[in-house]
Amino acid sequence: MNARTPKLKNRTLSIAIAAIALLLVTGGALVLAGVIPNASVDTHPPCDQLPTMAQVEAAIAANPNIVAQLSNQGPGISVRADSPGCEGKDQFLISVSYKTDDEYAGIREVLEQSNGFGVPVAISQP
Repeated sequence: MNARTPKLKNRTLSIAIAAIALLLVTGGALVLAGVIPNASVDTHPPCDQLPTMAQVEAAIAANPNIVAQLSNQGPGISVRADSPGCEGKDQFLISVSYKTDDEYAGIREVLEQSNGFGVPVAISQP
């Protein structure tokens, strides 16, 4: 066995580890920058199944405790009736927006522990 073999193996291993680390850092930066979309994107039902603005506003008014619990998860949280951009003019859902990961976790916890609003809810960052 050659005396250079262990050094060559160590160098090859070091290069491989550095390459993997570089890929992970680059991938993470691209996700944070929004170039690569995050897989945990909340979706909504098809537009033709969404309730009207009046139904969504009634659901918000009927559930003030859930709105308060959501709002109490952080200062960057907003709860409102919103259109997700459907072609129909009266297709709405409840939009809950947040600014931090902690707020997102709090929103998920509140919605999982409650009976919900009875209409679709979309969670997003502004």
